[in-house]
Amino acid sequence: MGTITKRTNPSGAVVWRAQIRINKADMPTYSESKTFSKKSLATEWLKRREAEIEANPDLILGINKKRMPTLKAAIESYLSELPQIGRSKKQGLLLLRNFDIAKLPLDKITRDRVAEYARQRRAGVAKIGLAAVQPATVLQDIQYMRVIIKHAFYVWNLKVSWQEIEFALEGLQRGRIVSRPTIRNRLPTGEELQLLTNHFYKMYAIVKSTVIPMHLIMWLAIYTCRRQDEICRMMLSNYDKRHEEWMIQDIKHPDGSRGNNKSFAVSKNAQEIIKELLQDSVQQGMAKLEGRKGSLVPLKATSISAQFTRACCVLDIHDLRFHDLRHEGATRLAEDGATIPQMQRVTLHDSWSSLQRYVNLRRRGERLEFAEAIKVARDLFKDC
Repeated sequence: MGTITKRTNPSGAVVWRAQIRINKADMPTYSESKTFSKKSLATEWLKRREAEIEANPDLILGINKKRMPTLKAAIESYLSELPQIGRSKKQGLLLLRNFDIAKLPLDKITRDRVAEYARQRRAGVAKIGLAAVQPATVLQDIQYMRVIIKHAFYVWNLKVSWQEIEFALEGLQRGRIVSRPTIRNRLPTGEELQLLTNHFYKMYAIVKSTVIPMHLIMWLAIYTCRRQDEICRMMLSNYDKRHEEWMIQDIKHPDGSRGNNKSFAVSKNAQEIIKELLQDSVQQGMAKLEGRKGSLVPLKATSISAQFTRACCVLDIHDLRFHDLRHEGATRLAEDGATIPQMQRVTLHDSWSSLQRYVNLRRRGERLEFAEAIKVARDLFKDC
């Protein structure tokens, strides 16, 4: 009655899917599945669930009547069916389960309850340790609700509608309780790039307190315009050195990243960083952290962002994020006179409108490059 299937999700982790299927002439077709990180857990759940159904066959009839799940239950089912969804989306959905609105059946989520949730989220919730958030964050949360309801309608064949969500969003946008994120224009200065290079080089090569070569990774982000999770998915087998291209699997896209594989042009500057990262000592150090095997940077994206955020705090650099290095790289392409198609070959943006912020820019004057920055860092600590 039940089967266990071994799978590998997009992050490279092995998972085990336990599935129960019952197809009897005198009963409705029934299917239930759940995904686990270990085979032993999948086996245990399968045995327990089979015993429950055998002891009480009416369970199948009850489930197949499609009783309306709460938002919390729907979120959990959605996550079990789609374990490969992005980290940010998964965290947002998991957080959403903690609110009162998650206790409501999907067909009872009305515009006033959505508005109540939005106001609560904006103000913060002290009892569960949540600070107040920006309007764009609330908008994202409500869009996650809509995703769950749409999934219930299209996939689970439940009689639900997301019209109330749309009504709520229109009213909340008019009241400026929610809004789309503003365009971020923060770029690192040459001084900040030098400070970060010095700090990361010291921690890696002099103090030896880390095996993460952030002094190389930060410049790789600039010269390749890659997001931090994409940097960790730069598989060596996908590097076409002859044609100076690197294929990245599952590039982020509004319609879904699964299968959206694209190749970006690898510049001469990027090749120099790649050469440094491929040194045996560098690779062996990163391998200790058990990241994605076969990647140029076999680390977790969270490790990169944590190192960067910590360094900015130590160096008193305010409001700078690792993702801003991607914008820095795109800005440099525009400053160098690259056309929109040429920029797209590196950044992999689908539309030129996504690159509008970078065009018609004046050069900022002298620009710090990796070769100069690393020379300064090495000279600074040569006597250490």
